[in-house]
Amino acid sequence: MFVYLIVRGRGTGARGSQRAHRYEEEVRSFVREAAGTTGGTGHVGERSGLAELKHRRDLTQGEYEQAKAKVLVG
Repeated sequence: MFVYLIVRGRGTGARGSQRAHRYEEEVRSFVREAAGTTGGTGHVGERSGLAELKHRRDLTQGEYEQAKAKVLVG
């Protein structure tokens, strides 16, 4: 049993880490996509939503600026 854990344990940890990374990327993608949609709140609401996403570090500075420009253009 102990040998099995030593041999198989590394692969299990790596797979778990990869799975967690994929999940995190999916969540971030969903948040970014949701931030790009309009919820009927107008420019102010959309910009405040983007600012909140940036503050929580769900958006990078570049993504924030790009999304903000889209909101301002209409």
